[in-house]
Amino acid sequence: MSYNENKSVKAEEFRVSANNIKRCTRCALPVNWGITKLDDQGVCNHCHYYDTVQDKLRDFDRWKELFTNHLQQHKGKYEYDVAVGFSGGKDSSYILHALKKHYNCKVLAVTVSFGFMPTSFALENSKRVAKSLGIDHVIYDATSSQIYESFKNAVKRGRICALCTGLCSAFTRKVAIERHIPFYVLGADRGQMFRSLAPETAPVSGAHGIREMLTPYSNEKTLKNDNPRRVKQMHSWLGNFGLSEESRREIYPIAEHLPGAHAVPLQLQFFLFHAYNEKKIKKVLEQEANWQLPAKDHLHAHHDCTFHDAATYFFRDAVGTTITNGEICVDVREGEISRAEAIQALGKEDKRLDQLKQPYAVFEEYFGIPEKYLHQAAKQFHRRMAVLKSLRKFQMLFSKPKLKTLDSL
Repeated sequence: MSYNENKSVKAEEFRVSANNIKRCTRCALPVNWGITKLDDQGVCNHCHYYDTVQDKLRDFDRWKELFTNHLQQHKGKYEYDVAVGFSGGKDSSYILHALKKHYNCKVLAVTVSFGFMPTSFALENSKRVAKSLGIDHVIYDATSSQIYESFKNAVKRGRICALCTGLCSAFTRKVAIERHIPFYVLGADRGQMFRSLAPETAPVSGAHGIREMLTPYSNEKTLKNDNPRRVKQMHSWLGNFGLSEESRREIYPIAEHLPGAHAVPLQLQFFLFHAYNEKKIKKVLEQEANWQLPAKDHLHAHHDCTFHDAATYFFRDAVGTTITNGEICVDVREGEISRAEAIQALGKEDKRLDQLKQPYAVFEEYFGIPEKYLHQAAKQFHRRMAVLKSLRKFQMLFSKPKLKTLDSL
């Protein structure tokens, strides 16, 4: 059933599952996910905002042409056309396949190893895929004591996924700068990119970055997106996790111009320009890239990270729902799965998490953080989120949101 067909789902499904949480009658998003409000028909504010931008976000003929035009600006001018942040997971593996097979790019795959990500399974997958596709592959060792301490701090604050994503992007960018590669491509899926698009969640929506990527290429654009102010902001963010100033400069250096061009490497999110269907992606990879499906798989699984289940459990422990809820519900809005399939997938995830006997044991094993402390940290995270939600609601009531919307794309 497509997203549009789900618009008429009746309100008897308004309350679902064992924990009796209200869910959107169209996308199944629970009311305790972020700032979520339901109208009289039980439809959430995220669905309503998506209605206003879905035609533009899913204009894939337009965005594939734009993606091609981006690449054509510097294709063949340097040793590599594009660097790809490559964990060996399904999304980054598919990006390598598509760039090589469909865009005929010279690709450098960049795997950033933190010791826990990628897992040994994902690392073996990455080696198989790169070899199968004939793509050069470098493994960047990021297991320094500074990185270790930063992740330990991130665990205590419930921000380990954010730091991991940020560092993977930063190290891939660093390689692109050092190797004079004009583009570095990352593999966030559409659920991850669009889960917080509604104006109520503007501070974390990423709408500004989406707008910038979905505009025509220019040298000025690359400089605008990677200027000293941006570097300063990134250094400040990394400093929140205890990284020294020297480490921050090393991880996120000021970008250098490409040889012979007044431009710097530009970041692109592949699935912003292309449709996303997880089942099709896995099938293509198994058939054409020697990628192996994990024995125990589920929707939006992250088998490339040792800490994924623990981090997911922490988020649910703190706010009552998993961050995967937001991602899977985007799949419903995009028409890739039905609402019923989403509820089924989310129910399986809850059951799987409930069956974890020691959900935080992996954090104690790696960082020496006891489970008791993590339950306390989850409560603190809950309080911080509650304060932020209250502040945002206040802003929405008494001031016009200053948000770079997607309406004018």
